[in-house]
Amino acid sequence: MYSYPRGKFVGTINAAGGGGLCADRLGNVYIPGYIAGSGPVVYEFAHGGKHPIATLVVPGYFAGSCSANPMTGNLAVNFLCRSSGSSCGGENGLAVYANASGTPTIYQAATGEVFDYCGYDSGGNLFVDGEGGRHDLDFSELPEGNSSLIDISIDQSIGNPGQVQWDGSYITIQDEAVPGSIYRLEVSGSVATVVGVTELEGITGFSGQSWIQASTIIVGSKPRGQNSNIRFWRYPGGGKAYKRIEGFRRGAIIGAVTVSLAKH
Repeated sequence: MYSYPRGKFVGTINAAGGGGLCADRLGNVYIPGYIAGSGPVVYEFAHGGKHPIATLVVPGYFAGSCSANPMTGNLAVNFLCRSSGSSCGGENGLAVYANASGTPTIYQAATGEVFDYCGYDSGGNLFVDGEGGRHDLDFSELPEGNSSLIDISIDQSIGNPGQVQWDGSYITIQDEAVPGSIYRLEVSGSVATVVGVTELEGITGFSGQSWIQASTIIVGSKPRGQNSNIRFWRYPGGGKAYKRIEGFRRGAIIGAVTVSLAKH
């Protein structure tokens, strides 16, 4: 854990496994993880806390990314499923927990689709990206109050679907493939149109899930031939990073970042 925006190291959290990270409007942080012999879970931590205050059981065999609904406090989690006889129904999908607790409502993906990241907009509509059976980009919406996903066409090729997040005006999709881009989308019905692109200079190797915090975008990456770092870029301007956090051990991979705001 690091202070924001200074980037001062303040402690560590231990949570095994997992994919993406997210935080809610109250500053709680959610970390998808895995309990050996039990299965996938999501750990909830209070702002600055080092021990989970709640643990949610996730269907399937892997919990991916997550997103908190700013209107209701519901929590959405991507999961992967192996067999039709399991609790996840045989298809990958989304688990949505009312008020981030209890037993989730399951929303199934189309056959062969793998969800990668999900994100709520300010109206409580949930967007999710991923890859279809032929590794083509899939982009879908679960409108607030609906019981099924709607496929959305997008006029942009995404090399490696990444974070889906509301930036205050648009829903965005991160492309984790080099050189690293964030696409701002205007969604109308079943069509999404790219209205702007943020290019992140210096992404030359692996990059993890991004996080947009007001006028800053934060990404953990491992440039080719270097140790991993976390960098800050202006958003939506992009360009060269203006700040970085270094000192990670050799070989470390920073798969995801999030920002937890303290209560006032």
